[in-house]
Amino acid sequence: QTGAADRITEAVDRIEDGALTGGSRLIDVHAGAYAGQVIVDESVTLRGAQWGVDARTRGVVAESVIEASAASDALIEVNASNVTIDGFSVDGADDAFRAIRVNGVDFATVQNNIITGAVRGMQYNGAAAGNTGGLVSQNLIQGLTTGGPETYGVLAFDASYASVTNNKITSDVGVFEQY
Repeated sequence: QTGAADRITEAVDRIEDGALTGGSRLIDVHAGAYAGQVIVDESVTLRGAQWGVDARTRGVVAESVIEASAASDALIEVNASNVTIDGFSVDGADDAFRAIRVNGVDFATVQNNIITGAVRGMQYNGAAAGNTGGLVSQNLIQGLTTGGPETYGVLAFDASYASVTNNKITSDVGVFEQY
């Protein structure tokens, strides 16, 4: 199904705590365009049409595209630990400041995504205690918003042991880490 991105958020919200565990907490998002912000408040794996396929080399194929429809701080907000976002095209459309933001939670994985159209591609926002763990891998981060502040492919604020590996990033600053 395509349409509003709140359909993806609705699917996340429908997974009740304890209803499914571990690898059973999967949401498959079919190819198509999904406009608007996605909020992830449950531990879950979101799999786009290209999950498991390296974004750096996959070429022109059917994508699950999450795209901004209005200005926002982040197009995808991750507010739960143990979240995986795999196989999407995430387009801030020059409206989202961040394409994906992980907010003070642990073990978020962002892999096999094409990330464009935001000032910041992927950002870990550590809380006072910081983020622990996480993986940013095999993403293509390009075409970030220009004309404003510097663009950043991946930022990590107060994030411990987050691995950033095997990404292709074209931005003013590829990877920035601050404690």
